[in-house]
Amino acid sequence: MTLPLQHRPGNARGFTLVELVITMTLASILVGMGVPALRSLMERNWRASLTNHLVSDLMLARSEAVKRGGYVTLCHSSDESACNGSWADGWIIFVDGDGDQTLDSGEELLRRYQPDAGPYTIVSATDAITFHPTGMLQAPSARVELAVTHDDAEEACLELAPTGRPRLDHGGCS
Repeated sequence: MTLPLQHRPGNARGFTLVELVITMTLASILVGMGVPALRSLMERNWRASLTNHLVSDLMLARSEAVKRGGYVTLCHSSDESACNGSWADGWIIFVDGDGDQTLDSGEELLRRYQPDAGPYTIVSATDAITFHPTGMLQAPSARVELAVTHDDAEEACLELAPTGRPRLDHGGCS
């Protein structure tokens, strides 16, 4: 008596235990090599996202000052309703009717931004950046730096010219 083709022991399908162990070992080695590269990619994307948010909000503040014909201020804010805290807490943009870099009652809040927790933070000697109705800065110059928090190395520098135009340097600030 002969067995049907699918039941013959010589034609058994599947993997042996040795083949499975070798495959799992190779897969774990490849995953182990890929995780550090993925982390580096995520950190670069986080830095780019934070930088892009800051640049776009600076450009929004500048264009709103010109459009409205009045002062517009961007400042760091921890509670999203006043200029306080640090740049790492986030920032707000508001129409600054009297140009005093303080969000007073009756002044319109244009935007709030609170960054996600991550390896980068913003460091700056400037607490607030105010744009004149001409789009120029109220202060002669303002500098905002992006720095890596886990090893304190500067990754990028965003510098504003007196005209209000931002310039991004990926080598750090000098």
